[in-house]
Amino acid sequence: MALTALVIVVAAGLGVLGVARRRDGVYALVIAWGLAGVAAARSSEGGMGTLVVLAVVCVVLLVLAGVWAVVSRPGDHATAASH
Repeated sequence: MALTALVIVVAAGLGVLGVARRRDGVYALVIAWGLAGVAAARSSEGGMGTLVVLAVVCVVLLVLAGVWAVVSRPGDHATAASH
């Protein structure tokens, strides 16, 4: 269980680091998708255990990082004034 928790945290950390460096929201969402799969697999084993909660928290963190990356990208947003 401890090794799985470590892998979940490292994956989420690398995802957030990748988003911060590249500003690529899809990068975070791919990792979040994988961690959601971990949460789903672990929840079928016996409910809301520590690993499920940890994976869900990391998924939420990665989704927020992905949204931040998309919203904060410079120059990608069309404004009404430019049309």
